[in-house]
Amino acid sequence: MIPKLALALVGAHLLLGAILMVIKATHGINDQDASFAVALLFHYLNFPSVWGLRSVAGADPGIIAVLLAGIVQWAALAAVVVGGYRAIAGRADADSKQRTARVSGGGDGLGGRGARNLLLALALLLATGCAGGGGTVHDPPDHIVAGQPATLELRFSVWGAGFGNLSSRYTKILCHYRKPGETQFQSVSARVISSDHKHMDVEFIIPPQQVSGDSSSLEYYFDFLFDGQPNTQQHKTVRIVRPAG
Repeated sequence: MIPKLALALVGAHLLLGAILMVIKATHGINDQDASFAVALLFHYLNFPSVWGLRSVAGADPGIIAVLLAGIVQWAALAAVVVGGYRAIAGRADADSKQRTARVSGGGDGLGGRGARNLLLALALLLATGCAGGGGTVHDPPDHIVAGQPATLELRFSVWGAGFGNLSSRYTKILCHYRKPGETQFQSVSARVISSDHKHMDVEFIIPPQQVSGDSSSLEYYFDFLFDGQPNTQQHKTVRIVRPAG
């Protein structure tokens, strides 16, 4: 029984990991669509592995590292579940031998019910632990003024699973920007304005930009880590206008 359950759990784990790697390679992880939900599901289902790798390496592990460590995690879980099943069924069988004819022959049913309750409890625990996520809100400015620093604001929020101040959950927050014709993005780090366990507001100060001709524009996007999972926002464009007068 252990090999079959372990094979099912490990197989599902590898399938989810493969899906996440394909999404990351072809689409990227963005909290504005389902890709982020897949990343969080993979992260929370493998949280023991993530925590262990993070404790050993001192850094957030990559998908492949979690994928390999998760094989051990899910095989161990299968062994625990089957061991619990056998313990409950064995105890029920022993108790049934001491009962009257009213319950004789019912040991298997009691053991089955106990094992099913154990499996249900584990499933509910996993579902509760995985229920959660985060999101961002950003209102692009109508324009920025040439020769003046520009401020871009970004708000983070979370719901469900997870705990702690958001300044420790959202990390490595950067804004990357460039003007038309430039091949390389420049980057600025976020400055935290306020943060608690549900919301965090940050801002980015873009250095003064110049215009060529009557007008120009600035392309930018944000990226960050949420609970160790990389997230890249969609690119946006804002006009650069000359100062009035």
